[in-house]
Amino acid sequence: MENAEVAAYLDRIEARRPDEVDFDALRHLQQRHLESIPFETFGFQFKEPIGLGEAVLDKVVHGRRGGAGAELNSLFASLLRELGFKVSLLGARVVGGDGRLGPLNGHLVLKVDHHEPWLVDVGYWFAARKPLRLDLRHTQSDFEGEFQVIDAPDGDVDVLRDGNPLYRVEVRERSLTDFEAPLWWLRTAPDSPLDSALWASIATPAGRIKLKGRVLTRIEQGKRTIEVLEDDEFLDEVRKSFGIELDRLPELPGRDPVLN
Repeated sequence: MENAEVAAYLDRIEARRPDEVDFDALRHLQQRHLESIPFETFGFQFKEPIGLGEAVLDKVVHGRRGGAGAELNSLFASLLRELGFKVSLLGARVVGGDGRLGPLNGHLVLKVDHHEPWLVDVGYWFAARKPLRLDLRHTQSDFEGEFQVIDAPDGDVDVLRDGNPLYRVEVRERSLTDFEAPLWWLRTAPDSPLDSALWASIATPAGRIKLKGRVLTRIEQGKRTIEVLEDDEFLDEVRKSFGIELDRLPELPGRDPVLN
């Protein structure tokens, strides 16, 4: 990543280049990323090319879009490395609504080693706002809830939020190519969770804005409001809430909200 690209990326998340490569800088960069760049699956709906690492730079930074987990986390890893952080890519399996684990390496998270191993995730539906200690087993408080990293079979770890499992992480380092096949499956399989679903989520200083189908949920200081978007207001609301300019409507479900 060239210096100009690093500068553009930092400008995209409204952060300055840190003076020190330390935990405070990592925490600040993670929070600014989550409050500036949304998790979104419009690319899967529109059958757009889905890249990894610096291949996502043009879409996310210059195109001012968001992305899915592997896109955002692999790109963030490139930025962190350019800034001097030691970063490893780890594969994760997302826990579905039925409690079953998703495909191997279906999600990508980061381990950043700075005195201790830290789990960083800027590409999840409601990721923790700050890094989580991978080697601690007690509860870690965060703006998004009470997180916990617990031991799982075969040396893996499970990440929980408010007691509910989010995903299982394989703690050995992976290469970027290890995520290409799962990403292809998520883009093409008829039963892919990202093929038919439409999700977007962005953190705000006071809460979070989430979109599932045409149901828009705003959470501000613990207060939740829900709105079902009509076709003629959908694109404008996506622009205002997530900063994403779309030139056409995605495939939307009916107006009956699914409130979960």
